[in-house]
Amino acid sequence: VTIRQGEAVVDVIEHENYVEVATEKAIIHAKTLVVADGSRSFIRSRLKWDGVSRVARLIEVDTPENPAVTDEFQRRVAVFDFTPMTDGDLQGYYWDFPSYVKGEPVMNRGVFDSRARPEKPKADLKAVMAESLASRNRDLDNYKIKGHPIRWWDAGNELARPRILLAGDAAGVDALFGEGISLALGYGDVAAEMVADAFARNDFSFASYRRRLQNHWLMWQLPWRTRLAKMAYFLNYPWLVKIGWAIARQVIKLTRWRDPSFVPAEPPRLVTFN
Repeated sequence: VTIRQGEAVVDVIEHENYVEVATEKAIIHAKTLVVADGSRSFIRSRLKWDGVSRVARLIEVDTPENPAVTDEFQRRVAVFDFTPMTDGDLQGYYWDFPSYVKGEPVMNRGVFDSRARPEKPKADLKAVMAESLASRNRDLDNYKIKGHPIRWWDAGNELARPRILLAGDAAGVDALFGEGISLALGYGDVAAEMVADAFARNDFSFASYRRRLQNHWLMWQLPWRTRLAKMAYFLNYPWLVKIGWAIARQVIKLTRWRDPSFVPAEPPRLVTFN
């Protein structure tokens, strides 16, 4: 396996028998191409990929913390606060994630706005962030804001072309919570099977990619999460949110997710490259 690093892709051209990928240093003729370059996918844009753009919004800051006295570090928990959803137009939540950046303890704090209901007014993310930080004795003006879009999965979007597959954030993630790491692994699992099967059968149409994704033990959730997001973010009455979380709490008790030690994945497999 040849791994090329440190050279950006500058162009992609589709041909009948291969895909031409131009980088800063070389031109590569590939039998297949798996596009996994994030929500702002350059390759997807370059290929003028069809489909409705379903994009969530996100802003975040990192605040220095003392883990010895910070509750989230002590209890090893992350916080998802849906209160801002009931106070305005936010279609999402505020979060606190205890983290380490370059070895230093920080709290990653942010606001996620799904926009699963694009017809509704846009929330003022900076105002939501400022208010949430103020309630935690933090001033937004003291921190650098980072922001980026998240493309979420939509049933009508194109996921494959002959010799080309979309995967990970480039294809679309969870519209409900914006979660993409576990789903990226799921995309990779299916994409690897598709590529291996294409070479085995000499059929690079990738016509069954969507079906295989929807039959995957993890990826089948995506359509349901999108539907749930559109329902959950349609109404923002506080009493309705409380009822929803009360029901969710009881449902979780009936699943393995109630066990903190449960890992919903297969045992890791190590691959060594020489």
